[in-house]
Amino acid sequence: MNEDKILTLIGFSSRANKFAFGKEGLRSYISKPRKHKLVVIASDASKNTLKDLMNKCSHYGIKYVLLESKNKLDLAKAVGKIEVSAVGIEDESIIKGIIDLVNGGDN
Repeated sequence: MNEDKILTLIGFSSRANKFAFGKEGLRSYISKPRKHKLVVIASDASKNTLKDLMNKCSHYGIKYVLLESKNKLDLAKAVGKIEVSAVGIEDESIIKGIIDLVNGGDN
C-alpha cells in the first residue's frame, strides 16, 4: 500500500472540501446517508478512537483503511490541520483511488 499516494489523494479531497475530520465531524459523516464513504485512520490513533471508528464503520457498512506507517501528524499535514487521527472521504473518485492503492494498485 503506497501511503504517500494515499495522503496525496486525501490532500486533494481536503482542497475540494470533500472530507470530514474530528470526533463530531466523523460521527456525523458516518451516520449520514451517503452513497460513497471511506474512513482513513492514522497508525497512531488511540485505542479508543480506533475501536470507536471501527465499530461505527462496521455498524454502518463503511469501508475503512488503517494506515500502517503514517501517523496523526502526517494525516494532519495532508489536510492542512495540526493533528488528525482520522478523516472521512466523500469524493467517489478519490475513494476509488485510495481503495485501488490499498488493494495493491500503484495509480
